[in-house]
Amino acid sequence: MHSADYRKALRLMSREENAGKAYPFLVAAMQQGDYRAHYALGTWYPYGRHVEKSVRQAVKLLKVASREGRR
Repeated sequence: MHSADYRKALRLMSREENAGKAYPFLVAAMQQGDYRAHYALGTWYPYGRHVEKSVRQAVKLLKVASREGRR
């Protein structure tokens, strides 16, 4: 699934100063089943970029992205 919320997040992330504002759109896209949002947030968590650092959360999100992206 490709959601409008993910496209909004992508536009925000294209400018570094707006990247943190993409978070609510990524969460909404994840709730809509857009695996790309899982991947995007999964890459933020291991470094604590715009979110609290959590390798566990990163692995969880990246696993979902991998599984859903194959469908």
